[in-house]
Amino acid sequence: MKSIIDGHIHVTPALVPYLRDARCIANADSPEEYDFLTHTQLPGMVISAGIHPWKAACTSWDAMEPILRQVSVIGEIGLDNVWCTVDLGVQRTVFERQLAFAQQLGKPVILHTKGMEREILDTIRRYPNRYLVHWYACPYGLQDYIDLGCWFTVGPDAALDRDVAHLAQTVPLDRLLIESDGLDGIAWGQHVTLTPADYPAAMERHLHTVAALRGLTADVLRSVLMHNLDTFLLGI
Repeated sequence: MKSIIDGHIHVTPALVPYLRDARCIANADSPEEYDFLTHTQLPGMVISAGIHPWKAACTSWDAMEPILRQVSVIGEIGLDNVWCTVDLGVQRTVFERQLAFAQQLGKPVILHTKGMEREILDTIRRYPNRYLVHWYACPYGLQDYIDLGCWFTVGPDAALDRDVAHLAQTVPLDRLLIESDGLDGIAWGQHVTLTPADYPAAMERHLHTVAALRGLTADVLRSVLMHNLDTFLLGI
């Protein structure tokens, strides 16, 4: 089986058997999810953790702070005024606290930017760091994020969404990754019904879609993404 590269994934127990050959960054947004991920023992998985904007009002900093110290990557964190009803003032406080924490400890960050792209860009300028923007699907602001040195994951709807396809074609190749956002992310983005067993083939199709958008073979892009993932994680 060819290697799967997934720059941002939400893992469920049913998906674990299909991640044995994956290199991925798996998200934990609670102590319970972190405990689950640490016990999966997948060799190619790196765990990221953060207080998601959707949970900014109900997740305890005291509960998450020890986890943030342990993981290699902070996130996904950010702001959301599209799919989220949490007060934006609460979101901003939690977001900036995590940005400052990540900067202090020298840990890279995965960003969730839905509907708040301009404000997040202005905010992260105050916290220089290595940023991975996940599933950016906004018709404006991309070049500003690129100019700031950000990395990007291409969402699984690259074949359907014009803005996601534009991102896949525009981001510097050495700062590009692809993601699933979990099995539900693929299903939502591609308007399909999937089982966990469908995940490897779905990610292979996603890789081929992005490779075609870049004018590359799938195997060449796979090698590039593998290198990019290591570079993002290690900062080299």
